[in-house]
Amino acid sequence: MSLSLTRVQRRLPTPMLHAIRFLLLPNLALLHRFMIFGGIVLLVMGIGLAGRISDNVERDMVRSTAFTTALYVGGLLSSQMEEQEGTELLSEQDKTLLDMLFSPVHLGSEIVAIKVWSKDSTVLYSTNKDLIGKRFPTDRELKEALEGETEYEIAQEQTEENALERSQYRQLLEIYTPIRSQRTGEVIAASEIYQRMDRIPEFIHVSRQESWILIGLACLFVYMALCWIVKNASETIAQQNERLQEANRTLEEHAVTDFLTKLYNHRYFQERLTEEVGRSSRYQQPLSLLFCDLDRFKQLNDTYGHQTGDLVLRSTAQIVKNTVRATDVAARYGGEEYAIILTNTDKEGATAIAERIRHNVESNRMVLSDGREVRVTISIGVASFPLDAERKKSLVEEADRAMYAAKRCGRNRIVTCSAA
Repeated sequence: MSLSLTRVQRRLPTPMLHAIRFLLLPNLALLHRFMIFGGIVLLVMGIGLAGRISDNVERDMVRSTAFTTALYVGGLLSSQMEEQEGTELLSEQDKTLLDMLFSPVHLGSEIVAIKVWSKDSTVLYSTNKDLIGKRFPTDRELKEALEGETEYEIAQEQTEENALERSQYRQLLEIYTPIRSQRTGEVIAASEIYQRMDRIPEFIHVSRQESWILIGLACLFVYMALCWIVKNASETIAQQNERLQEANRTLEEHAVTDFLTKLYNHRYFQERLTEEVGRSSRYQQPLSLLFCDLDRFKQLNDTYGHQTGDLVLRSTAQIVKNTVRATDVAARYGGEEYAIILTNTDKEGATAIAERIRHNVESNRMVLSDGREVRVTISIGVASFPLDAERKKSLVEEADRAMYAAKRCGRNRIVTCSAA
């Protein structure tokens, strides 16, 4: 059964959870996290690749050295053993000639010893004269060479036939190569060449350095290219997120805002009134509700037109918004009616705010394009929770009833629920 993330977190030790949160680097931007983790990954990959290439370079260097030496020495031996065909021991004259050909003057100091084996594992020739004419057990590499394959190995063990060479050098490259008849192409013997290994690591070290530098430059280029791509992608994502958030804010604003007056709409008013009544009930705090209605608004529309009516609605809404506090909720209830939720406000405070609204509306003068002046008044009803009503519905009804009472009493006035 799969465990939920919460249950898994509970099973993990606290230090491990802290380590996981630290590794996720939640406070860093996407680009910075990529630069850290991407750099670590590329570094590990680069080291692994460089190590693999270094091993390949070493193997290829040894193989190339072995086959180059085998090709050169094998060619010399093939030309000298053409007449014998591997059927008898080399003559003393042939051995003398081979001594001259394989002297350090001709071959240099890299090749330290050479043996020529017959097919019956007898040493036909050797730079170590004590081994000529002796037979030794046939090892795998010599057998492969007598069968026509070039083999090589790094000599690690000191056997009887290479004891002299191993005593002089720490490590030798043993190369076994077939000697073929130049007329028939058949294998007539095999050569065993001992080449010094102390010079090869120098070339390998240089090649490794070059490989590390090239891989480092390649990884740096890939890292910078990926950082550039991620940077552009991060900027694009950030811009898209910003546009998306702005679009969401606009949608949310449109969903709760009246298009004409830019006050909250009726639906949002009902939701907030439910929340505020519940909050006031829990914390035993006062809550007041204002219902406002423009006086003789239908007559104004008939006289000046609906465009002027819209202007009056917007202007009155701005007065209401500028008068109430930031914690209050001003909404267009419908038509020319406004509803205002006054949080943590008793009836006396609500009446004072209502008076400021009434006075500001009455004092407002709107001049039309044709020079005519328009002035309006407003009637306001006040109801408080829980003094006048203990439920949301009854609070709305009492505020509405107080507003209509203000209308009946001559308009442009404030009536509280108790007075109504």
